[in-house]
Amino acid sequence: MPDTAPSSQKTPRVRFCTLAHRLPACGGARTFIFNWLYARHNHGTLVLRLDDTDVERNTEASVQSIFEGLRWLGLDWDEEYKQSERLDLHRQAAEAIFAKGLAYRDFTPAHSGDPSSSDEDQSSRQGAWLFNPGMRELSREESDRRANSGESFALRYRVPAVKIVP
Repeated sequence: MPDTAPSSQKTPRVRFCTLAHRLPACGGARTFIFNWLYARHNHGTLVLRLDDTDVERNTEASVQSIFEGLRWLGLDWDEEYKQSERLDLHRQAAEAIFAKGLAYRDFTPAHSGDPSSSDEDQSSRQGAWLFNPGMRELSREESDRRANSGESFALRYRVPAVKIVP
């Protein structure tokens, strides 16, 4: 007989994600407590994930305050991950999604946030820069050429286009 438990008998694995540059808040503590109670009651695993990829705003003091706050509440966790330490894993997953044709490269530059930018960037400030539907139709050859030349891009999921009928 195989040594596998039915899915209904597997132990749960829950996570709590927090931004590494923010001080703990009551809502986050509440969510952590619910996840902690669920994991402990069901003999599961609680993962603490720090979203620390915003290097400009991260501070060691805010990370330590997260740890101290949770410990002050008498809570612990089983595993801890920092997103910045898992970039290779995320990159591999993104490349696999792209290779399957489930994503495309969008070379539309992100808005710099500079209020003194030119009138040409006015549409960017209004949000048009967030998504460029024309990039979806870029040929794979052109996309590869631009990526190989070092041009920055965002990888976007290729969701089916939906036509809305009034």
